Amino acid sequence: MNVRERVALTWSMTWPLLAIDVLWTILLHAAVEGDTNTAESIFQAVSFFVLGPMIVRRAIRRGTTEHSIAVLKPNPQSSGPYESSLTIGDALSLFWLLAWRSLILMLLALVPLSLILKSIVPAGLNAWVHALAAAPVSNALGLTAVDGITNMLFVPFLIPSMFRKRYRGFTLALRARSDANQMKSVSPKHSKRNL
Repeated sequence: MNVRERVALTWSMTWPLLAIDVLWTILLHAAVEGDTNTAESIFQAVSFFVLGPMIVRRAIRRGTTEHSIAVLKPNPQSSGPYESSLTIGDALSLFWLLAWRSLILMLLALVPLSLILKSIVPAGLNAWVHALAAAPVSNALGLTAVDGITNMLFVPFLIPSMFRKRYRGFTLALRARSDANQMKSVSPKHSKRNL
């Protein structure tokens, strides 16, 4: 998978959650005045355990323009695996893999980036950013923007590891679109006969 495809796959996993996060932030702060920490914590948990895996599952099912992504599960009745779809639990494994690895990369990049920004950003702009971050809505939207930017910077480099890893109960295989169309005609029942 080339870099352009990895960026496209990352974008298909990033933009829906960013859009939901922005809408949630605007609606929450428009409806509730005061402390929103509990509601935000509940939303983050739902995002991590439900929305994120659903979005990853959608992105894997769609693949890229040049490749489809096959989910291969072991077939107890034959020696070869069969193609299946991701369950929410399977997609959570993928989502967790990408999330913790991109978080580590982000933390490693944070110190040099903050030192660079501290040296090149004028003091007046720094004060404006601090004043903007004091407002809960702009702070939440700023964190969403930072999350989206870091995803787009780091996740394309993590996608190859997503294909190398053996997950519990499944693996991922990259197939050229022409190969994928031929494989769709082979069902799990008839895979032995067609091989």
